Parts: sequence; C-alpha cells; structure tokens
Amino acid sequence: MPGSGCACSVWNCPTTTDCTASLTGLGGAITATATATINADGSCITFTLTNTSPLNPDTSSRLIDQFFFELAGAFISGITGTSDVGWSYVTNNGNNVQPVDCGQFRYKFERGAPTTRLATGETGTFTICSTAGTFSTASIANQPVCARVQNILG
Repeated sequence: MPGSGCACSVWNCPTTTDCTASLTGLGGAITATATATINADGSCITFTLTNTSPLNPDTSSRLIDQFFFELAGAFISGITGTSDVGWSYVTNNGNNVQPVDCGQFRYKFERGAPTTRLATGETGTFTICSTAGTFSTASIANQPVCARVQNILG
C-alpha cells in the first residue's frame, strides 16, 4: 500500500445551510467524514473533517494532513481561512493545487507542524469567510472534496 493517498467525495446538501460528504480512497483503506455549515448571512462556511480511517496493521494511525474543496463558479478572491487545529488556509490566486491522486482544487487547508495532523478519530474545524460575496449550498453542492492521508502502512 502507498505511503499517502486521498479520500474523496462530493458534497450532498440536504438543507439550505448544511452539506455532508463521506470521503473514501484506496478501496476504503482511508476514510473521513466532512460537514459544511453556511452561517446565517452567508459570509462564512465552517467545515468539520473527521478522520475515520482504520488503524494500520501496527495500530498506528493513518494521518490527514491536507483538506481540499472546490466552490462552484469563478475563483473567489478575498477569502480568509482559520482552523482550530493550527492549519493554514492556502491562497493560490485561483491556480489549481494538485494533490497526490486527488484531482485539481483551487482551495485548501494544510497542516503546520507534523503534530497537527488528524489521527483516526480526531476532528478539525476549518472556516472560510469572504467579503467578496456570499456563500450558499449552491456554492458547494456536488462539488468535490478531498483529504490527503499519510502514514498508510500495508
């Protein structure tokens, strides 16, 4: 099994403010759940990402170190991002970011120190806000979302 890979899905939005995704990759060897909640005025989206991957054969954890998502339409400049786990929002000026076998994305959060990776059972919260417009479920419905996972042992 490779040392890293991606767990991916698309957002499903059953309500006007909430979306969910069940991310899988490598035949189910890596998994995560994600939720997205749009605040009342549409200026921010808060994502939660939980690593649900099984443990490695040596009982070590498979570790999420990047979170990628797409938004519908043209690239939105002026987005700021924060995280409760010390990850950074990456501003790439609309250029695609190409994670390992995940596809192409314009928006992402990445870990800072190695100790801030999400282990199995851990959850991170990531918030983006924009002064250039508002978000709705149409911004993320059916858009791809991925988490990059490291420390995958065979």
